Amino acid sequence: MCRIVAAVVVSVGIALSRTGYADDLRQPLSYSLGNKERRSEIKTDLGVFTMKWSRESESFFGKNPERALADAAQTVRRALLQAAFPNQLKMLSQPWSIVMLDEATAQRELSGSLATNCHPGWMVAPNSIYIVAERAAQYCGGKAVPASLADRRLAQILIHEIGHALEYRIIRDGRGFDRMRAEGFASWFEQYASNYSSFIPKGSVRAEYRKLLTPDVLTPNWVFGGSASDYARASLYFELLEKKRGVAGVMELYSPNRQLPFWDNYSKVVGVTSTELQKQLVDLAKR
Repeated sequence: MCRIVAAVVVSVGIALSRTGYADDLRQPLSYSLGNKERRSEIKTDLGVFTMKWSRESESFFGKNPERALADAAQTVRRALLQAAFPNQLKMLSQPWSIVMLDEATAQRELSGSLATNCHPGWMVAPNSIYIVAERAAQYCGGKAVPASLADRRLAQILIHEIGHALEYRIIRDGRGFDRMRAEGFASWFEQYASNYSSFIPKGSVRAEYRKLLTPDVLTPNWVFGGSASDYARASLYFELLEKKRGVAGVMELYSPNRQLPFWDNYSKVVGVTSTELQKQLVDLAKR
């Protein structure tokens, strides 16, 4: 799982399958949050988002988390309509279920790494999102996110998790779960889409990810391990292709006509040697 650097408000999340350590997760709306539970339905162009949270969770954000959710949904919609995303994403409308757990409930209900790490959110395909309020409002290590940034951080986390759901929709050939691919896409999409937000400053999310790029993840022998730095490095593959060929180039990676393994597709779409690719990634990281 990721280790979030305390100095950066990075919104990394994770996509979980219905197997492995996702098996002990209940449906988001089935969690009991006590007698101070709040529930809201927000109608958006992406579909209806049904969200549950406790009254205590409201203290970490603005009046309540609805503002961040509404902005995240609007941001994603604006981004999808502005670029060469496939029609199946532009026309996406589905029900969504979100629960915001408090840390005590997360510790009691979850097991393994989900209960103990600093991960603020995760997604189970096709439409279930889980957030832990304290983790969303704190840096890993316990330092609180400034109140002025809390709603913005929550919106970033939600954009990232919605990004996982979008990638799930465009994978049509049973390629299975590739964490580097999934987190690279969602981290890239979070950076790309946040530029269409009404209250996330343009370019700020990409700048946050740049700060995560440590020298060890920019070496030729880098292997994805799940740290926040790894998320940032994995997102560079998608950003590089966006710079070269636009969003259409990124979407070409997922073309059903390409039967090769995903990263072989990448090499063919980018059309450079591994040595030149490494150089271009490092150059991009410095911008």
